[in-house]
Amino acid sequence: MGNVAFEHRLVINPDQRQGDQIILTPGQKHYLYHVLRLGPGAQILLMDGQGQAWLSVLYPAWAEILGPYTPQGELPVAVTLMIAIPKGNGLEEVLRQATELGVRYVSPVVSERTIARPSPGRQERWQRLVQETAQQCERSYVPTLGAPVSWSVALTQLPAQTPAYLCTPRIAGPLLLDLLIAEVSRPELPPALIIAVGPEGGWTPAETDQAQAAGFRLASLGGRILRTVTAPLAALALVAAVLEGGGGARRPRG
Repeated sequence: MGNVAFEHRLVINPDQRQGDQIILTPGQKHYLYHVLRLGPGAQILLMDGQGQAWLSVLYPAWAEILGPYTPQGELPVAVTLMIAIPKGNGLEEVLRQATELGVRYVSPVVSERTIARPSPGRQERWQRLVQETAQQCERSYVPTLGAPVSWSVALTQLPAQTPAYLCTPRIAGPLLLDLLIAEVSRPELPPALIIAVGPEGGWTPAETDQAQAAGFRLASLGGRILRTVTAPLAALALVAAVLEGGGGARRPRG
């Protein structure tokens, strides 16, 4: 089915599907029938958060699939955002923005200058926020949110041969925009790329050296010093603009 707008969307777990039926959980039924005030016969877009979506019709305890739906809003490259955890509720702001801008994976990291030390209970809240935002923005994918780890550990978990850029203030260049344009000008788009944004005060020299040893290229977001919650927005907006046609980019074949 084409790219049409749906007023009501819901993310489900893939194991809820049984053939052409999707069995609704009690929480989902409460949300659909008491919060949204829908009823049997209403049409809704159901998404599994892993790239599949279906136009469906509601019944009291399940939904019946009418046909597949292919949203057109996903980036052609799987983008990972590595973000040094901001203080306060800053990470929640970043997670919303990153999800809206098409990020596929988020890796919160604890750097040497990270002040925040989130409690284990925050992970569940963050994941729920990501899912709700993906649902509102009609994303085909709910971004995968990693558990907070140290910068050195995070560097060991990266996939090999993936273009990676460390956004660093106060460097002469090159600009992230120029690096991205050069990357997408190659004969084939990479399947994934990584953007890393540091904490208040920036990365330490040791962390920058670790990143370069792991294959990162240093990248500038311009001459201004951006806040930790602003830099990811700027970087991901550049990624989306280049991948979706700006700067001579093109979408992948097929």
